[in-house]
Amino acid sequence: MSFDGIYGHEEIKKRLSAAAANGTASHAYIFCGGAGIGKTMTARAFADALTDGSGADVIVVTNAYYGVKDKAALSVETVRAARVDMYTKPYLADRRVFLFPEAETMTAGAQNALLKVFEEPPPYCVILLLTQNEYALLPTVRSRAVTVRFSPLPDATVRRYLTERYGVADSVAVGLAAGSIAAADELASQGETTALAREFAAVLQRFSGADKRCVYEVIAIFEREKAQFDVLLGVM
Repeated sequence: MSFDGIYGHEEIKKRLSAAAANGTASHAYIFCGGAGIGKTMTARAFADALTDGSGADVIVVTNAYYGVKDKAALSVETVRAARVDMYTKPYLADRRVFLFPEAETMTAGAQNALLKVFEEPPPYCVILLLTQNEYALLPTVRSRAVTVRFSPLPDATVRRYLTERYGVADSVAVGLAAGSIAAADELASQGETTALAREFAAVLQRFSGADKRCVYEVIAIFEREKAQFDVLLGVM
C-alpha cells in the first residue's frame, strides 16, 4: 500500500495499511479533521489498497455523480442511488469503496438512508465518510463507524513539505498554515499574501511599545484588505 505524497499521520497510515493487508477493514469509517491536512489523500490511498487499484470499484458519492441537480447538501436521493450500488458486487476487486467528501453536508434524511447499509452492510462494501465536523453526523451513524481523527500537521512537517516543494520554507507561511498542507501551498504560491502577513505582523509587534499609532495602522489595514480578513486574523 502506498501513501506516497502524504505528509505526516504516520500512526493512521500504519493502522490503515495493516487493515488493508490483513483483510480486517471495517465496513465504515469517519475520517475527520481540518481542510488540507491529508485526510482525502489518505482515504483515496486506502481505497486504492482495498480494491487493488481497481478504479471501477471506487465511487465518490456526490450529487453530480448520481445526476441530482439543484441540491446544495448531499441529498437523500443521492444516498438512495448510492445504496443500490452498495448492494452491487465489485467488478474487479474483492471490495467496493464509497467515498463521501464533505459528509457533513448530508441531510438527516440522507444519513438515515445510509444508516440502513450500516446496520446490514454487504461483506464487500466499505464506506468512507470525510468530514471537517464529525458532530454534524447523527449519533447513530457515528456509533456504527470507526472514527479516524486527523490532527493539524506539526510545523516541522509543513516546513519540510514547503522546502521539498519550493526549495524554501517561509516562516510566515508555515505559521499561518496552521498545520494544513493546502494552506501552506496557497500561501507559498501567493507571495502577496505572505508579504501582507509580514507587514501586518510588524505593525502588531509595535503594540508593546509607546507608539500607539499602530492601532490606527491596524484599523487601516483591515479596511484596505477586507478580502484577506482570515489571513489578518490568523496573524493576530
